[in-house]
Amino acid sequence: MELHHLRYFVKVAETLHFTRAADELFVTQPALSQQIKILESELGAPLFDRSGRKVKLTDAGFTFLEYAKNALFEVERGERAVADLQNAIIGNVRIGVMYSYFNPLLSVLSDFCTSHPGVKTSVLLENNEDLHDKLLNAELDIALTFDDNNNEELEQKGTFNTKLVLAVEKNHPLAGLKKISIADFDHVLLVLPSAGNIIRTMLEKTFKKYRIRPFINAEINDLNLLLDLVETGNFATIVTDIAISQRTNLCSIPIKEAIPVVKGAILVKKNGYQNKATILLLESILQRMTQNESILSHQALS
Repeated sequence: MELHHLRYFVKVAETLHFTRAADELFVTQPALSQQIKILESELGAPLFDRSGRKVKLTDAGFTFLEYAKNALFEVERGERAVADLQNAIIGNVRIGVMYSYFNPLLSVLSDFCTSHPGVKTSVLLENNEDLHDKLLNAELDIALTFDDNNNEELEQKGTFNTKLVLAVEKNHPLAGLKKISIADFDHVLLVLPSAGNIIRTMLEKTFKKYRIRPFINAEINDLNLLLDLVETGNFATIVTDIAISQRTNLCSIPIKEAIPVVKGAILVKKNGYQNKATILLLESILQRMTQNESILSHQALS
């Protein structure tokens, strides 16, 4: 038994006229009659009395009509529910982010969750390699990480430029400098990300290249705690410019020496399923990262 059998039967039952029903269903009258016969054969009972000049429902037809209508009603409800699901912004989104990119993500999440209260967003702070692994294992939908991925199973949705800067509190004695050399770090209370952090690794290579060994007064493995310490006014740190883009109490000082930093990247699993909420959050992140680049570029020129 198929759905069109039920629709044909209900239409004939409503019109009690095969030709009129066929016209309304946009099928031929012989084809309609044939489909009704198939339905009657499957049910093992005649549904219409065709013996007189007018078509009438049999007792079996009267009994089956209620069930046929209810079945079609439930199917239509299901179709509407699926359509609503496709159009609604609901569901779960799992996003992984490196510590360096957490601060700019905060404002994106705040706006997104306010606009789409039916979406549950889970955020995981992890290092570069772990984010890649979790994407591959379908434990994450989106990852904000460094663009050093060579895995063909991951797809890059966008990149954004970053550079390392010296970050200090706005009233810090160094805050007015236009540039600073890493040779001058000996005169700075320096707090850096802990050893093993990708930024710390890049800094160590740069220090070695220029044969400089600045004294590191403190190490912290949490970016927000590190920046909180810098905001007290005594310390300076070296982080990506985008990491402090939302910290209004901090300012950045360009570093004279070139410190290589890979681009930031927004990654997803290639050919992985993405619900509508994930797609919209992805678009929001791309838009905000583009805005941040424009802001940072303007600040660098001013």
